[in-house]
Amino acid sequence: MTLKKRILFIINPISGIRKNEKQQLPSLIEKFLDRKIFDHSIRYTQNAGHATELSKEAVEKGYQVVVSVGGDGSINEIAGSLVNTDTILGIMPFGSGNGLARHLGISLNVKTALRIINNYHVTKIDVGEYAPGKYFFSNVGIGFPVHVVKWFEHHKVRGFLSYAVAVVRGFTYKNFTRIKLLVNNHILEKEVTFFNICNSNQYGYGVGLAPDAKLDDGILDIVVVNKFSRWLMPVYAILILLKKQKWIPQYELYSSPTCKVVNEENKYWVLQVDGELSRFKEDWEVKVLPKALKVLVP
Repeated sequence: MTLKKRILFIINPISGIRKNEKQQLPSLIEKFLDRKIFDHSIRYTQNAGHATELSKEAVEKGYQVVVSVGGDGSINEIAGSLVNTDTILGIMPFGSGNGLARHLGISLNVKTALRIINNYHVTKIDVGEYAPGKYFFSNVGIGFPVHVVKWFEHHKVRGFLSYAVAVVRGFTYKNFTRIKLLVNNHILEKEVTFFNICNSNQYGYGVGLAPDAKLDDGILDIVVVNKFSRWLMPVYAILILLKKQKWIPQYELYSSPTCKVVNEENKYWVLQVDGELSRFKEDWEVKVLPKALKVLVP
């Protein structure tokens, strides 16, 4: 007799825009999860960081799969506990942008997402680390994307429209950030409007600065968009939406498994990490961890 695989669904009850559908999840899981393969449990997060606690506990208890039911922020909390372990990440996208799920081709439809879990096709993806034990799975950055996230967080109703509004409001962003970047044996000192280190190809909704980024190539795509006049922001935003980033004269792309961002002013960075804001004061010691995370994919 084959033992069933233990699978834990960690549900973020407040993420995304499909909260009514999320309330029906326990019954949908009961109905469509293959009970011949899985013995399942469900836990709900109660506060920031709770998903990390639950996923660590699942690894310690020997669960074969932990499923993130939420957005990219939930994935970040959960997957961080699964890096370099035998526990596999499952994804049921219920966030706003769902950037990692879209990159992996995981459907937003509940039945289809459960079918992917039932099929149990496992792949390994790279993980980005910007400080010891601090991971990103899609991207980490500063500048304009941080301001978009700030505006987006103010919207009570989430979705593409509110995301677009946040981008438009981000046009008011007029500052730039000075960075010192060590990459590919070069020292670069820049005044940037955008700076992103990308593991996946998008933030969400198909929008990103590194559309050719791959999750399994052992390389990070490092995007610099140097300081430019604010009136150009709408034009450049359209080019980004059309995946024509390279038409932006200030756009630079570097590829490397490692890089370092030096905090010469010893100030707090406000980072956008997989769609969530984080304060960080150290140098970024960034590296890729090749194929360090197991994920269920179509």
